[in-house]
Amino acid sequence: KRKTSLTLQTHFLDFMKNSKSFGTTFLVPSFIGIFCITASAVFAAPAPTWDAGGGSNRSINFASNWAGDVTPNLASGTANLTFGSGGTRASLNIPINVAGIIINRPADFFFISGTGEQATVGSGGILASPSANDTVTYAFDDPVILSANQTWTVQNAGAFTTTLEVLGLEGNFTLTKNGTGVLAILENGTRSSSTLTTTGNQGILELSGATALNTNANATLNLNGGQLGLAKD
Repeated sequence: KRKTSLTLQTHFLDFMKNSKSFGTTFLVPSFIGIFCITASAVFAAPAPTWDAGGGSNRSINFASNWAGDVTPNLASGTANLTFGSGGTRASLNIPINVAGIIINRPADFFFISGTGEQATVGSGGILASPSANDTVTYAFDDPVILSANQTWTVQNAGAFTTTLEVLGLEGNFTLTKNGTGVLAILENGTRSSSTLTTTGNQGILELSGATALNTNANATLNLNGGQLGLAKD
């Protein structure tokens, strides 16, 4: 009986390892009878990954551009997006509101806004870290809106420099910059918002232009480590 019980337990554990069920109740036989085990959220779903499978159509809401050909939820502020396994650009043909963004392409990657559509990013922040050793630039061509306090990590790949460029920031929240790479906040020209606190901890925080932080006089800049670069236009 003991051997049978151990065998059943082993089979059950193997089943659980391969299960993707959520909130499922299992009936498991044992030498003392039947007992129930409820499994909740055995595995979390993977983050949506951009694979640029849409050919010449690089629209961010085009399903073929995402792994599995399923467009993620781009409006609720809950999705964490990964860019990605292919392509060099994503067209923000609609505004997006996401929890966080990971950019790990081992090549330059650009977020292109056609008519002023912007990306709103939540507490997950942005991680810019290429998956292979190469010098890369990732860039947003419109201001990024912060919807929560967050950290942006820009990580060099070995001896190669990673640069994350954004055309201004908006939001009444705190942005912390980590990582050995370069975060370049560029002149955006006309927009303004209220209060933004930007803290540089590592690497290089580069500001270019009078409205790089896209705020009024209430903006705060803290430099706890790394380097600050100022470019005058």
